[in-house]
Amino acid sequence: FGTGLTWALGCGFIVAGLAVLDSRLSGSGSQLMNDLLFRGQQSDGTVLAGRFGSMTASYLAGGGGGIFAPSLSAGACLGSWMGVLFHGVSSNLMVLLGMIAFLTGVTRTPFTSFVLVLEMTDRHSAIFPMRVAALAAEAAGRFIQRRGFYEVMKDRFL
Repeated sequence: FGTGLTWALGCGFIVAGLAVLDSRLSGSGSQLMNDLLFRGQQSDGTVLAGRFGSMTASYLAGGGGGIFAPSLSAGACLGSWMGVLFHGVSSNLMVLLGMIAFLTGVTRTPFTSFVLVLEMTDRHSAIFPMRVAALAAEAAGRFIQRRGFYEVMKDRFL
C-alpha cells in the first residue's frame, strides 16, 4: 500500500462512516436540498458539519464528485441552520442565500452562482437578496484567497 492509496482509503472510510450515521451526508445532496426547500425540514449543526466533512474528505481523496452539487447542498444546510438562528426570517430564503453564498465562496463566480440557483428555484421575488449574497460572499472570499477554486486547479494542472 502506497501513501496515496492509504490516504484515499482513509478518506473513503470517513465518507462511508458519515453515510452510515446519516444518509443525508453522502451523495450530491439533491434530496437534502429538496427537503430543506420544499418539505419544510431544517438543518442543524451536525448535518452542516457532516456535509462539509463528507465533501472535504471526498475531495481530498481525489474522488470525482464535482464541486457544484456538494457546495450547493452544504450551502443549503448552512442557510437552513442560519434560518433557525435568526427567527422571523424566511427559512427558504436563507437556504437559497446559503446555497449562493457557499457556491460563490468556493468557485468565486458570483454571477454564475446567483443565476444557477435562480434558475433551479425560480424565486424571482428574491432577486435582490440573492444578488447581495453572491456579492458579499465574493468580497468575503477575497479575504481568504484572492483566486477562485478553478483558477487554482488550472494552475496545478498546467
